[in-house]
Amino acid sequence: MDWLALNHFTDMSDDGHGMAISNRDAYYMKTGNSTINKLDDITAQIKVLAAGRIDIPLGMINQDGDFYFEDFLALKPHTGRFNASEAMRFALQHQNPLTAGKVTGGSGYDGKHFSLFSIEDSSVVVWALKPAEKDIEKGIILRAWNLANINTPVKFY
Repeated sequence: MDWLALNHFTDMSDDGHGMAISNRDAYYMKTGNSTINKLDDITAQIKVLAAGRIDIPLGMINQDGDFYFEDFLALKPHTGRFNASEAMRFALQHQNPLTAGKVTGGSGYDGKHFSLFSIEDSSVVVWALKPAEKDIEKGIILRAWNLANINTPVKFY
């Protein structure tokens, strides 16, 4: 049997309904009755490899000494056609839950605005928000991912 990379998420959909599956720990899946010679994209089934060696004789022998495994998957049903932006947002929210902390000091925050930025295009996902590599005083880095099938300028406010 041949395994595919599960990556952040996978989705099974038809024109009216579907299910997004977010993955945090399992790395491979098999679709339907796929084999090494044939990819089954008809059968509505995904088999997730929770633990195992798919690359014999390589791979982690004896699971690299680990004995406890916990896999985190999340399911989100949807109506309508597959939407890549919605699926990626769901996966990122599941895999990287928001953390918040109290901000103190400084004088730049006026208390009337409650967001650092706004993005006009709903097909754009914020991928990372972090301090600049050298020093937070140099600013922040915002990485965005355009999940649309077309190139488009992205506007931040």
